[in-house]
Amino acid sequence: MTESEAAAERGKRGGVRGGGSGHKGDPRVSGTGPRGRGLAQQLVRSGRLPLLLALCVLFALVGCSFSFGDPDKTSTTTASTAPPEVTTTTKGEITARSITLQGLWVSHRSEGSVGGVNDMTVNVSPGTSGNIAVGVIEGEVFGTGAQWRVASWSAALAASNLLNVDLSKLKISYEVAGRIDGPSAGCLMTVGTLAGMLGDDVREDVTMTGTINPDYTVGPVGGIPHKLEGAAAAGKKIVLVPAGQRMDYDDNLQEWVDVVRVGADLGLEVIEVGDVFEAYEHFTDRSLPEPRVSARAPELSPAAHDVLLEQASSWIDYCNTNLDDYDALPDTAKSDYEEGRVEYSLEALGNADKYASQGLAAAALYSAIDAARQALLAVNYAEVEQFIQDNGEQAAVEELAYLGISDSIDGLADELLAVEPVNVSEAVALVEAWGYWTVAGRLSYEADDRLAGVPDDPGEVEGRLGAIYDAVWNYTLAMIARDSAYDALALGQVLKGEPIKGAERLGELAEVYRRVAEANLDTVHVLVVPGMASDWGVSEAEAYDTLITSDQNLAEAEAAVGDQQYLLEYLDPGPTRDYAVLGAALVGYAGSAAAIAEHYSYGAVYDEEGIITGYDMDKALHGALDFARTRGEKLISAASGGRSDTALPVMYYEAASIAREGYPGEKIDALYGYWTAAMYAQIMAALSGDLEPLAPR
Repeated sequence: MTESEAAAERGKRGGVRGGGSGHKGDPRVSGTGPRGRGLAQQLVRSGRLPLLLALCVLFALVGCSFSFGDPDKTSTTTASTAPPEVTTTTKGEITARSITLQGLWVSHRSEGSVGGVNDMTVNVSPGTSGNIAVGVIEGEVFGTGAQWRVASWSAALAASNLLNVDLSKLKISYEVAGRIDGPSAGCLMTVGTLAGMLGDDVREDVTMTGTINPDYTVGPVGGIPHKLEGAAAAGKKIVLVPAGQRMDYDDNLQEWVDVVRVGADLGLEVIEVGDVFEAYEHFTDRSLPEPRVSARAPELSPAAHDVLLEQASSWIDYCNTNLDDYDALPDTAKSDYEEGRVEYSLEALGNADKYASQGLAAAALYSAIDAARQALLAVNYAEVEQFIQDNGEQAAVEELAYLGISDSIDGLADELLAVEPVNVSEAVALVEAWGYWTVAGRLSYEADDRLAGVPDDPGEVEGRLGAIYDAVWNYTLAMIARDSAYDALALGQVLKGEPIKGAERLGELAEVYRRVAEANLDTVHVLVVPGMASDWGVSEAEAYDTLITSDQNLAEAEAAVGDQQYLLEYLDPGPTRDYAVLGAALVGYAGSAAAIAEHYSYGAVYDEEGIITGYDMDKALHGALDFARTRGEKLISAASGGRSDTALPVMYYEAASIAREGYPGEKIDALYGYWTAAMYAQIMAALSGDLEPLAPR
């Protein structure tokens, strides 16, 4: 990576849905947040925010944009492609079953590391309470730890979601003898849960080790060579390991070994698997059922295509305007980081023009917003610096406090509460709007609190500057998220779709995804934070605070999961609360899943500036991207089978496909996009009544 590319990459970190105040890779603003533009204009509603700003939010492409002008915007309409055929069947009730499996463990002792197996039973039966609940049955007092409990929830949620089963109608428990902790049996537990729901038998000579990722891929584990010894001693014939972990570290030999060769020497067949679909076939000799749809790459309708090209043109113009504004500012207000952003902006601007000339609407919009984001960040930093130089920090604090936007966000909540969707396409747009609201509310109120506690002591310059940059960052992103919610509502009003026939699924989806988000956030705490705390020599609380101010995905998830509880407490039960909770949950799910992918599953490698330069688990990451893309395609196809406009999931899907080809760090953004596309498509299919349960067989 060249020096200019590195400077540009620094400018790409952070984003619209990014909570917290950190800015990865930019030491000038680390812990302070980007500097804001146009202090006197920052609360004017931005007319430049397109109706489909989901794309901007997904990839953090829009930075600190204070609004200028209010050009007219147009909206997408329904897709014109022929709907695919969707085959559904009516399923009977899942009967009570118990699936016994043997999981693998490793123990690190003074005399060396050893492996073994432990019995585990998954119990699945019809539920009677009508509530979602997952049980952990322990054979010893406090026999399971936090990681095991998280893995239990993750397995139950993954299995129910994959099979479109209402988890509130089931009773699921995981029973273990002895003492156990760790996430490495997560995929095994998911396989057992799926087998229990489907009525399939599992092979006794097969076992596996691997976590279950939020996207149903198999995550990495440690101690594989020693676990193989335990499997061989227990008479196993096949051991499944996570894709990309053919080479693993042997603690006793103190060297990396080929686990396939180690297994062969022990009489085992060791097979790498990338996802739960592969794992399930090895255990049961049967494929997991999926909705049968005609394979077709997701496409935007001609009307949506035209709108995106128009929006790309508008962003290109806006970018050029802000580049001109930046050029007009004095050099004393600029830094090398701003210059790097401008350089990147010009490069992205050229790409936007190129894609637009080729009729590649999504690519053109992606690059145009990326270019505009860099230009806006550059001018925002420079203008607030100039304001401080001219008026002082205290004046900037007072101006920002006066221009707070919390009242407007409260007004947005009132408008969201009044919306009653008439079709599934409008429903997912409302869900999207609520997701933006959770981010806007948290960032705005956080900025209010930060400014309220600013010291006025002349010697506290650093504290005032930190508060200023925090507030500019948070208020600006809150404003963008607020306006994005309005744009999502406007989009929903023009989308055509099937009537909502599966209204009873709404509450169940909200509850399932709420728990998915909570489980994922807990996964960050139990898998990611302890290692970072150890590496940095700080407490886990300090490590988490540092992580949340440098990872916008995680900060966003933290905000959204917190807002879930607020919504549950202050909104009356019913569809309105379900839409709100579901919106918050999807933000929490995607943000925490991206954080897990970056900091745990795929081993992101950073340079000295905090920029991702690659991944230790390249093979696994590429497999996950392929899997997520294919699943997104299938679910979008299923959703469009109901003749509903799938513009929202298609936008995320197309944006992900573009991000996948970008900088290394954008591969996580691509996963985020594919996951979100799949979730929205699955929700649309469920609400339209086209997504039938796939279990029992």
